[in-house]
Order: sequence, then C-alpha cells, then structure tokens
Amino acid sequence: MDGTTMVEVTVLGPVALPAADLAELGVRRTAECTLLEATVRDQAALYGLLQRLAALGLELLELRTAAPGQRADVEVVVRGPVGALVQEMLRDVGRALPGSLTSYRLRDTDLAGLLAVVADLGPQAVDDESPVSAMDAKIAQLRELAALRDQGVLTDTELAEQKARILGR
Repeated sequence: MDGTTMVEVTVLGPVALPAADLAELGVRRTAECTLLEATVRDQAALYGLLQRLAALGLELLELRTAAPGQRADVEVVVRGPVGALVQEMLRDVGRALPGSLTSYRLRDTDLAGLLAVVADLGPQAVDDESPVSAMDAKIAQLRELAALRDQGVLTDTELAEQKARILGR
C-alpha cells in the first residue's frame, strides 16, 4: 500500500468513540493494555522486572526508557489489565495505568497532522479529563471535514487549510 503508514498509539484512559467511528478514522486494531511505570536502579533490576512480567504471564508490548529526572526510569506496556495483586508482586512498579493500544493505517500526508495533534497535547496529568474531550472534539471536526471532502463539498486544499486551523498550525 503505497503512501500509507502503520502507526500504533497508546491511549491512557477510555476511548469514548464507537467501533464504527474508530474504523472510519483508520483504526485497524485495538487491544486493552496497561502502562506500568517502574523505577529500576540498574540493568539487572530491569532484567528482573522483565523476568517477573514473563513469570506472571504478562505479554510485553512495549518498553520505553524515561529521560533523566522523570518520575519513573522505565515504562512498560503489557497486554490486558493488571490487577492489584499482580501490581503488588511487581514491587518495582510505582503506577499502573489502564489504556488501549491502537493501530491506525493512514496516508503519509495525514501522519504529520496526527503527530501535530499528539505534540499539542504535551505532557498531561493522568487525572485530567480535558485533553480527552479536546482530542475528541478535534477528531470529530476532522471527521466531518473529511466527509465533506468525500462528498465533493470541499477540495483537498480547503480540507488542508481547515485541518491546519483545527490543529492550530
């Protein structure tokens, strides 16, 4: 598929859109996951954490190291929910945040727009509900504009101008 890119996005918290709307936006796969924030003192401690994850049957989806000075040293994304008992067994884990891992297929020209929306969100407090609703509003506007373009009401140029306005560029 020329001109398309697969992008995986980890969304913390609920995704409030119906499956049909997600499919219309290009979502191809969504899986429930949990983001675990952990503090590890060295490589051996990280290796021990990964061994405990495997021993508990948790499927590792992603491992990210944090920048110096951040709250946690590593972020681990595992498939499915993680209960309180499992969290207790993973003593290095400071927080466990439920979320969803979503795969999108989108045109390369739209990738820059998606990355701009994500960058505009910036670091947010986990308990803050406003970024989710703001993102939902932007997605709804972009979806409506795309429908107008598909109906021939808007040209590609007009759509690009409106998209830039919505995304604040």
